[in-house]
Amino acid sequence: MAKEISELCRRYRQLSAPLVYDVLDQMGYPHQALSAEIRPLAPGMVAIGPAFTVEGRDRELASLPSVSLYQLFRDLTPHAVIVLATCGHRTSGPWGENTSISAQLRGCHGLVTDGGVRDASALIAMGFPTFCRFVTPVYSQGRFAITGYQIPVVLPGQLSETVTIHPGDFILADQDGIVVVPARLAEDVLLAAEELRTIEERIRAALRSGEDREQVYRRYPKFDHIQRHTQHEGG
Repeated sequence: MAKEISELCRRYRQLSAPLVYDVLDQMGYPHQALSAEIRPLAPGMVAIGPAFTVEGRDRELASLPSVSLYQLFRDLTPHAVIVLATCGHRTSGPWGENTSISAQLRGCHGLVTDGGVRDASALIAMGFPTFCRFVTPVYSQGRFAITGYQIPVVLPGQLSETVTIHPGDFILADQDGIVVVPARLAEDVLLAAEELRTIEERIRAALRSGEDREQVYRRYPKFDHIQRHTQHEGG
């Protein structure tokens, strides 16, 4: 299984968020893009891998006991992208340099959160791909509590109010944004996106040669190879 995930990550890394989103859109899954407010800390950051989901919230609103962060980090899996849902927390940075060191040593490929982080310069220097809404120096201790992990979590969407992310859903985050591929579709989407990439390359070569746009797009239909799914989960 680890070898299969490694190969999926390698091949998805050759793609882009727009390519993968277009395939999902054509398949009938348009609500798989996270909010454009969640941005990379630095240009060129790319986070690709199965989601390791984490949920937390304001300390005073946490109705469940906090989970053990020590055990959470023991349970992190290689190749995972940590997806941290903060349930509206806007005051502190629950993620920083020390958490990134631990996650990186466990083989994780990055972090996606709808909240904030701190130690931004350190995260950039260590090359840990980080996608977040804001950066702050405010420490999370006493202000934020992790209440669960490896459970379905909800982050804000771009076309829908929310996107539900399940453990193992495939994450592709780059400069264009963040796309969530349902785990059961990861291979189908990959194959269709690889073919779409080839078609796009042919289209661009023809356009650069000066060919008429209408003729080019008629000769290379972009989405004919993508099969639409009639039943799917909402975003």
